[in-house]
Amino acid sequence: MIGKTNIRTLCLAALALVVLVIGPLSGGQPKDFLLIAHSTVDQDSLTRAEASGYFLKKKTKWPDGRKIYPVDLNIRDVREAFSKEVHKRSLSAIKKYWQRQIFTGYGTPPPEKSSPAQVLDFVSSTPGAIGYVPADTRLPGDLVKTLTLR
Repeated sequence: MIGKTNIRTLCLAALALVVLVIGPLSGGQPKDFLLIAHSTVDQDSLTRAEASGYFLKKKTKWPDGRKIYPVDLNIRDVREAFSKEVHKRSLSAIKKYWQRQIFTGYGTPPPEKSSPAQVLDFVSSTPGAIGYVPADTRLPGDLVKTLTLR
């Protein structure tokens, strides 16, 4: 006969297993920021590697051939969260990457905007644009869409 303690332990172990197995596979939105794009971008989701390639300008065109215009938000905690989640590197490592790119003549970083409103304005007025804003930002109607990271 199984006691109440053993049943409780088995239930907790099963729940932990479900969280470990299903949690990482479910993807979803990061809690610190929203990845956004111009409403005409023909993508609804990106892998983290695709998003990183777009923001590091390693990929410069969307799958349909249109030019990508990335924009960074210059709010430290949101940008740090974005760098860790998407690039899997610290913000200081990303800044060093761009210093090397500039010094060697291989490229320039995306423009930096100082507020979520400025990022929204850039993305909504620039076909092909992609950016990120704090997760609690209200998005303007049909001009900007949220992209899911997978």
